[in-house]
Amino acid sequence: MLLRPFLSASAFFSLASAAIRFLTTEDIGSIFVLDENQDNHYFIPAVPTKEVNLIGVASDTHDKFSVATSIRTGSSPLSRRFLDAQFDAFKELDDVWNENFLKTLFIGFEREVNAFFDDSGKEWLLEKGVRNLYITRGIEKPIFKKANDLNIREVSDVPPHGAWLIRTRTANRNLLRAYPVFGLVEDDHKAFTVGAIPDYLHGGFITTNFTLEHNPGVQYIPVPSRLSAWSSAEMPLAGLRFAVKDIFNVKGLPTAAGSVAWRRTYGKANITSSSIQRLIDLGATLVGKTRTSQFAIGAQPWEFVDFEYSWNPRGDGYLTAGASSSGSAVAIAAYSWMDFTIGSDTRGSIRKPAALVGAFGLRPSHGTLDLDGVIPVSEVMDTAGFFTRDPLIFESVGRNWYKESDVINRSPTLRLPKNLLYPTDQFPLANSDAQILIEKFKHLLRKHLNIVSKPINMTEIITPHFPSQSFEKFHEASLRLSRFRIWHDVGKKLFRDFVNKFGVDEILDIELDPMPNLEFRKGRQVTQSDFVEALTFKRKFSNAMDEEVFLPHSKTCADSIFIYDAAAGGRPSFRVEELNDFEGATQFVLNSLPKGSTEGPKVEQFFHYVASMGGLPEVTIPLGQVQYKSPVTGKWEWMPIAVQVVTRRGCDRVLYELIRKLAEKGIVKAVQAGTEAYVRDSA
Repeated sequence: MLLRPFLSASAFFSLASAAIRFLTTEDIGSIFVLDENQDNHYFIPAVPTKEVNLIGVASDTHDKFSVATSIRTGSSPLSRRFLDAQFDAFKELDDVWNENFLKTLFIGFEREVNAFFDDSGKEWLLEKGVRNLYITRGIEKPIFKKANDLNIREVSDVPPHGAWLIRTRTANRNLLRAYPVFGLVEDDHKAFTVGAIPDYLHGGFITTNFTLEHNPGVQYIPVPSRLSAWSSAEMPLAGLRFAVKDIFNVKGLPTAAGSVAWRRTYGKANITSSSIQRLIDLGATLVGKTRTSQFAIGAQPWEFVDFEYSWNPRGDGYLTAGASSSGSAVAIAAYSWMDFTIGSDTRGSIRKPAALVGAFGLRPSHGTLDLDGVIPVSEVMDTAGFFTRDPLIFESVGRNWYKESDVINRSPTLRLPKNLLYPTDQFPLANSDAQILIEKFKHLLRKHLNIVSKPINMTEIITPHFPSQSFEKFHEASLRLSRFRIWHDVGKKLFRDFVNKFGVDEILDIELDPMPNLEFRKGRQVTQSDFVEALTFKRKFSNAMDEEVFLPHSKTCADSIFIYDAAAGGRPSFRVEELNDFEGATQFVLNSLPKGSTEGPKVEQFFHYVASMGGLPEVTIPLGQVQYKSPVTGKWEWMPIAVQVVTRRGCDRVLYELIRKLAEKGIVKAVQAGTEAYVRDSA
């Protein structure tokens, strides 16, 4: 929504040296800038989230909006050292708050003994230009030796930590209304479908789609202050921002699944998927929904009608991000203001994008979460997983989000598995520089974690468990599992409900992307008996993985982990089809081979099916980056390299522990957002 100009007489006013300029307003809130830095845009909701009583005589100080900062503390004295440390931490932790919001300062004291400002703290208040100081009972009112303009009042309570706009209630000047400040950030990589802010009146969320006059082609996402974490320390994910793939229902937000027809037919969700609600209950903050291939059916970036695919920030900007969760992958790779993003993985839709953008990504064991309120691809393979840049956030989200799952083995992991299954039928990679990173990873696993590489031919190990020992039949069984369900649960339902809502004459308005068109057509040809037969094959394969490949172990949960490459062998693959014809490039393999392939599919090209058909957990681990010659820029650019690690079903905690120890030993590092995943000197 391009917000209409805010025509009120209070659209611009000055508060001491802080000037607030309201640019636009809507029913859901207003956008403003501060004159000190008009490059930063902010948003406040229309509804205040906190009301504070001024004790004593009423005041007209805040008849118009004022900037404010709020803190809560149990420390005394309130000294320069304490205040500097507090607000230095604010700067380090938060990208919304800055010192321009210090003109009004709320301080709440959370202990029974009294607190006081020492002389250095009093000097700090004046030096920082604080004009209004609001303190709760228990803090002694500071007395100054020299006259000043500082207005000091006692208040009943203070807002949570962070940046606020405050205003006196018209009917009661002793009542201050506080509005939380959101930063507005560009979605210039088209990762999002919509932004989201909490619906403070009705619960759930409100859709945003902000654009600004100076940059009308880019959506701006409202992001809240991270400082709320200081007020919610008991919530393990407090202060972390996340976005969710647009196949998960969130109350108040539309679910489109990459389809205009689906969004028109079903509109906004009335309830939030339990998997997403759990993250919110753990303290994480939802900021929006990310793009997906239509109905989460894997497709190439050029195969779209309704919504363009998100743009991978790595390298020259034209590398593919692959698969249906690519919007979530791009959001985490492009934006430092995102902490983790949610995707779904049926046959590689988290793992492959994570490898292509250079991020940590997890497909959990099948069945770890209830997938109510999620558009299905195949309920016997669908999982809800996530992306992040930081190994510590990876461990925290994994351990907390799936904590209540009955699928995950709860026995303590006393040590990591010692066997690293290394597939010689896939390695070495086509790019020798990428293979060097794999070899280094193997060496460090042995040196620091005593995990020893065991060369195997994975094709020979798993082929006996295919129907008639045929990979083509195994591949077809997987396709039938998804095609049958995607037609009956999505396609057939959409056409029926669209006609019921809009009439049969409007059916021609349904325009689908090429891959859903193909999958729906093929899905209509899959019979119930075909589906049952494919499901039987899958169950046999899953049992074989448990009984013959990833064996149980009393101390390590699983006796081994399996590594492989889920990307393109260290070669670049592009979002523009013709670019993949350049020397050194290759078209990325999703669920079928590229058009014009002269050879049939090879097992090593589809190792991602092992976890999908086996119900196994799998993590993507970024290792480093290599150079490639860009056909777009004509320069040598950098692209990320990652490796996959798979283990026994239910042994997800092995993967959390592996990532934790790899980070602890410095074997893996947090990746950065932007063109390059690593600072080159430390890659």
